[in-house]
Amino acid sequence: MDDIVLTGNSAAEMAQIKNILHSNFRVKDLGALKYFLGLEINHSADGIYVSQCKYCLELLADFGMMGCKPCSTPMDSSLRLHQDDSSDLLDDPLSYRHLVGRLVYLTTTRPNIVFATQ
Repeated sequence: MDDIVLTGNSAAEMAQIKNILHSNFRVKDLGALKYFLGLEINHSADGIYVSQCKYCLELLADFGMMGCKPCSTPMDSSLRLHQDDSSDLLDDPLSYRHLVGRLVYLTTTRPNIVFATQ
């Protein structure tokens, strides 16, 4: 990873840190943070708001689930899973692994969906 996010209360100290970094490395200031590692950052007079709405919408769109209806518990918690030799294997297990990986990443900041994805 070659991205860095600098935060602080003092604009003068932030400028000094940027100058030090710029004198030792090739860096580019992209301005106020808007989107980083799946987190959407919105600045307002009331404060800073962090959201993953864009990440969730992209995830739903990528897997063709934009038209799905929400459900409070997407999986029955009393369901017992078992190995079934008569079931068909997935045509593309990489797609499934990709979805699970993105859901696991999402649970880092969304503990309310941990049970359904773990």
